[in-house]
Amino acid sequence: MEIIFLLIGGILSWGIAHLYYHWSSNEQRIVYSKLSDELRKTIIDSQIKNLTVKDLNKLLEERTIHDDAQGDPLPFKACPKCGSLELERSSGEDSKYRVYFFIECKKCGWSEISQ
Repeated sequence: MEIIFLLIGGILSWGIAHLYYHWSSNEQRIVYSKLSDELRKTIIDSQIKNLTVKDLNKLLEERTIHDDAQGDPLPFKACPKCGSLELERSSGEDSKYRVYFFIECKKCGWSEISQ
């Protein structure tokens, strides 16, 4: 009789583990499919064991903003919108002769103006 209970317990344990594995791997596939190749590589190359939102934001910032950009009004090394490296920096003056700087992505048209 004990053998029957052991078999039933083993089968139930295996069934629960199998369902959990199937559910978690399906969830991982969904998350993986939503990430671009570049973002997947950034996350995989990271040494962080448990990635939080704060950690992810820092990783993204490292990919888009220069490390030594203190005081730079346009610190971007990649477009924050599309990730393109095709950025064009320019400056100009407004009607009060104030200098302003702006950066524009040649690929998607994103821009930021800094005065």
